[in-house]
Amino acid sequence: MIKKIFQKIKMRNPELISKVAYRLSDMIQNEKGEYKAVIQLIGKKEFFEMKPEEILADDKLTALFHQHDVRLLTYLGYCGINTPQYKILAKKMLANEGIELAIYNKKTDTFSVKNIEHIPTNDHETIKNLNSQDAYELGFAHGRQSILEEKKLLKSTRQ
Repeated sequence: MIKKIFQKIKMRNPELISKVAYRLSDMIQNEKGEYKAVIQLIGKKEFFEMKPEEILADDKLTALFHQHDVRLLTYLGYCGINTPQYKILAKKMLANEGIELAIYNKKTDTFSVKNIEHIPTNDHETIKNLNSQDAYELGFAHGRQSILEEKKLLKSTRQ
């Protein structure tokens, strides 16, 4: 009897039928700081993992989540996209008055050592992908390098 009443209500108001098919079960953060969403198929004990950015890129898949889960995925996707890609691990002043930086690329998990002369100050993509302290260090190193070059020029003109 009660089942029939609910079926009649759903027939009259189809928007009352739940379209939610997936539930965000857990969020896992790896050692690189990247997130993976553990997703459960509602009504079943089936789980799978996906990155928040991958879920949000598919509109049909996003529509099958509850709005609260979508809000969380959006926030974590935003954090994943806007995390700095590069990290300056060390700065070394060389005997010939040059400056070298040890740079770690988080996305490719690689290290590189670059002379400050090979990192242009107008490379906005690199600067944007550094955290504020590392961008400050890069600017400071460039300033120090230009002061050293000016001193060399002054010495050479005096002789």
